[in-house]
Amino acid sequence: MPEESATNEAMPAISSSAVADELARLLFRNATLVVAPSILVGGLVLGVLFPHVDVVMLLAWGAAVAITIVLRIFLIVGYWRASPPPGGGARWANMYSVATFVAGAVWGLLPVLFLAPAPPEVFLGITMTLVGIAAGSMGLYTSWPAAYVAFTTPVLLTLSVCILLQGEDFVLLGMMGVAAYVVYLGIALLAYSRLREGVLIQFRNRELAERLDAEKARAERESHAKSELLAGISHDLRQPLQSVHLYTDMLRQQSVSQTAEDITDKINHSLWSVTCMVNQLLDLSRMEAGGVEVNMQAVELEPLAERLYGQFMLRADQKGIELEVDCPPLHGWADPVLLTRVLDNLVANALRYTEEGDVCVVFSAVDEQIEIDVLDSGPGIPAEQQERIFDAFYQLEDS
Repeated sequence: MPEESATNEAMPAISSSAVADELARLLFRNATLVVAPSILVGGLVLGVLFPHVDVVMLLAWGAAVAITIVLRIFLIVGYWRASPPPGGGARWANMYSVATFVAGAVWGLLPVLFLAPAPPEVFLGITMTLVGIAAGSMGLYTSWPAAYVAFTTPVLLTLSVCILLQGEDFVLLGMMGVAAYVVYLGIALLAYSRLREGVLIQFRNRELAERLDAEKARAERESHAKSELLAGISHDLRQPLQSVHLYTDMLRQQSVSQTAEDITDKINHSLWSVTCMVNQLLDLSRMEAGGVEVNMQAVELEPLAERLYGQFMLRADQKGIELEVDCPPLHGWADPVLLTRVLDNLVANALRYTEEGDVCVVFSAVDEQIEIDVLDSGPGIPAEQQERIFDAFYQLEDS
């Protein structure tokens, strides 16, 4: 229970006026479906009753039905043209409820005027018509119960009273009309509660989606700012590291003792490791900031291989590792900058984790494609962890 209450408190608050506006919108959307059936049923009633009742009274009743239809059409058009501001939908829905009450009252006059005396077919026709329109309008007015109550009450209750006044033989039928009225209202209210619950869920989902979008945008901005910061820091670190490299090389050339050379070698080894990490950090920040562009072009691989060998030969000699780069005259299609970075990272890692033996880089043409293999005699990566080598910031525990 505590967890459930905490979840409810975390849910965004839904404005009752916003829910009312949505329910009013559904009412007027369904109200457009009332016009055609009202005209059709009204015309059928006029045609069926014309031979059996007073024509003047029937035409007057038909004119009243037409007026209620025009009144509702006027409200429907006015609502969609006005596009009510937030909180204004309820006022329009209440006005439409008044119009439905007027329409229900006019239809309720049908049994008052023509039910008695009337032949059985007229009695049956009026009864079935009024019960049918009360049931049919339920789905159209579900979103606004006041409109349904305003329409159904004068229709069904007036019909029930008129039937009860026909005599004792009609009491059961009249009570059935009252029961139908109660059942219809109960079903309409139940449908309204389900519909309102659905609208609330819709609003909650919409607001949660907006919050998620805002959080995502904020996280992306923070990630972009972080990447830009890392790129700036990495770039600023490279210059002092290169300067320290130069100074250690100068010290090594001027050193006269083996101890001094060993110390400068260790300094160079540490600087080389830090430089690799800074370069990788710079590449990562560029990728996250969207600053990496791929520029595909024809590339001569032999000069690239020579540069690779020249860059890492000293490092391999310092560790006592044999570095071999085998590249016949080959041409490929690639981004030379990104290809150089990939090879630098692979060879740097191979030299870093290889304590003895050799590191080989082999360029070859296989099935009209260029294959580059970086081979070393280091410990390698366990098979169960090879699938994770591309996970961000993942590193073997013993590395």
